[in-house]
Amino acid sequence: MPEETQDVQLVECHCCGTEVREESAKAVEGEYVCELCYPIKTVECFECNERVLIGNTERISTNKRVCRDCLDENYTFCRHCEEYYHNDEIQYVESCDVSVCDSCYEDWYGTCECGYQDRKEELVYFDGRWYCDSCRREYLVTCCRCDEYEHTDDCYIDESTDDCYCRACYDRGYHQSNESLHDYNYQPDLKFHHHPLENDRKRNKLYMGFELEVEVETRTQSIDDLVKLVEDHMKAEGKERKLYFKRDGSLTNGFEIVSHPMTLRWIKKELKLNKVLDILRNKKVSSYEKGTCGFHVHLAKNFFEGTEVDKLRLFINNNYQAIYDFSKRKTTGGHFFKKENYDLDAFKRCFNQDGRYWAYNLNTHKETVEIRIFRGTLSYKRLIASMELCDAMAHYVKVISFMKAGNPKDSWRDFLAWCKRENRYHKFLMHIKYQPSKQTVASV
Repeated sequence: MPEETQDVQLVECHCCGTEVREESAKAVEGEYVCELCYPIKTVECFECNERVLIGNTERISTNKRVCRDCLDENYTFCRHCEEYYHNDEIQYVESCDVSVCDSCYEDWYGTCECGYQDRKEELVYFDGRWYCDSCRREYLVTCCRCDEYEHTDDCYIDESTDDCYCRACYDRGYHQSNESLHDYNYQPDLKFHHHPLENDRKRNKLYMGFELEVEVETRTQSIDDLVKLVEDHMKAEGKERKLYFKRDGSLTNGFEIVSHPMTLRWIKKELKLNKVLDILRNKKVSSYEKGTCGFHVHLAKNFFEGTEVDKLRLFINNNYQAIYDFSKRKTTGGHFFKKENYDLDAFKRCFNQDGRYWAYNLNTHKETVEIRIFRGTLSYKRLIASMELCDAMAHYVKVISFMKAGNPKDSWRDFLAWCKRENRYHKFLMHIKYQPSKQTVASV
């Protein structure tokens, strides 16, 4: 007689639907899983070590997986990097009603000495500490010369004027009155200058103003005397009040030479800037040598129409390396003229600019945009070449499309060819040693 066979109990795999023997299946969260699905469709929870269906887990920051119960109890979602972190690695910022991981908190948030937390742009960072608005008003003052913060215990207050000076500006003697050497925030009544040949009212003129930072090499030379020397020369040349002079706390022992708004043609034909530079060189004043000085060019916003300001922003950032090479900065002071990650997508997202230390600065608090990438120099040809580049870029973006300004392959080459055709940017082309290719020559 044959042996009596026992009935085989079959169950359905929760993952693949295949029927398998009950004794060979694995029980996971009350469901049967076949031997094939078990290693790929289930996982051990990193937190409680229980085996769970992979669909009922979430991946956390360490690339491990945890079950839903452990996730809800022990983990929080960081709103910045969009990863789950253990609650021990999460900080809740009450002022913003947001939970962020420790890494994102360090990148985006700060804690005042009073314990108040907020985004960094809402706080003030000074001397290794963050200050909320209330503590800033109580413990910090703004220097009237360099516009930088100083602690109330370390500042100097001129009792006759109630002006506050930081320790650095006070030590440099900036608290002493001088009629010709103005505060950093000084803004005169602007006088606009253009050449008689530019009197055509139908054509919009580009006015530019420059800021040239210089360093006085020796402490034995008086900045006041140097400023007076330049002023006397300008007066003798009939160019009085075309330039003015400001203190600059970012310099070791120097000042800024600032122009009123002028067209490039007027600067070349009328200002006689080369003679001013000769005077400074003869007095051992420098601008290029230490690498601490910059040459900044402001362009009047009313020259641009529509989205041309943004088009220039796109062109400069797209061709940053070529402009940087021309600027002669050579890695000096890079935090004062940073490159933006600005492209066509950023323009479409209306990407705003935070701060002012960008190669192309929109936050001048004036009716200008500022190109601040150039290294300071007392070379007349180099200064004119830099202003020619600024003038050329401003005019060029008026005749090209956004797509052309944002083309990383051809926009700089096409720009140089356009400069050549314009036949008025000779010093700029000379300094970059421009040699048109055969293709470019054919188009010129």
